Amino acid sequence: MEKIKEQCVLCKTNAFTKQFTKNNWDVVKCDNCGLIFACFLPTPVQLEDFYNKHKQPTKERIETYLRGRTSRERRNRRKLSYLEKIQGHKGRLLDIGCGLGLLVKDASERGWQAQGIDLDKDLIEYGTKTFHVDLIHTRLEEANFPDGYFDVITMFNLLDHIGEPLTFLKEVERVLRPGGVIYLNLHDAGGWKAKKFKENWSAYCPPGHLYYYNLGTLEAMLHKTGLKFFRVPGVNFKEGIKMLAVKKSDPRKQSLFRKMLEKGVYDFVQVFNL
Repeated sequence: MEKIKEQCVLCKTNAFTKQFTKNNWDVVKCDNCGLIFACFLPTPVQLEDFYNKHKQPTKERIETYLRGRTSRERRNRRKLSYLEKIQGHKGRLLDIGCGLGLLVKDASERGWQAQGIDLDKDLIEYGTKTFHVDLIHTRLEEANFPDGYFDVITMFNLLDHIGEPLTFLKEVERVLRPGGVIYLNLHDAGGWKAKKFKENWSAYCPPGHLYYYNLGTLEAMLHKTGLKFFRVPGVNFKEGIKMLAVKKSDPRKQSLFRKMLEKGVYDFVQVFNL
């Protein structure tokens, strides 16, 4: 396999400690910053070839997305209601990794100017025809959105898959307007499941997932790309990281009390589930 990454993408050091081997990939941890990732990272062509070989037939992928549609739409309404409260208005929303576009559909019905992008062409085509929403088959870096275009950007269970997270997040920062927010979630490499199951943790699945973040490495990655942690959207008792982020220049910041409360809840969940 071609080696395209010999440095830690976050801190640029090249001292790693191997954690284990999974799916013929070494999973390593940076000795300096603690970022965990698959080594060596596949090229975009190799990664696309992997997904093409392992993805389900189109009909099965669509059925998987639609199977929990009612509960998914209920969660979407909660997320959108929260975003409307935080922002105080509705505006342009981009869902990156939108799949069939259910969030885009639900946002559009509430009055948002919503768009979605995804690399699964079949899901994009189905969602566009079925829900009559604005979905595009493209990568964010190739979409050519204007600077400061979106009020809200959502990306759920996505960042783990991105092979060039700094480039990706810098583009997210570019297309987010001043005062806009990012709503993201992803698996937590510092969470109780990762600690309990170790290499058998389901999220350790290279090359499907390439990076494995904890709270510290995720905040550092955001900071390096012009973004900052803003708030946890509600008390999260489920395993995983869920947060809002804003531009560094955004004057809003988390109160010390709220930060202590959220950190305390997070620590409690980790201990409680071990």
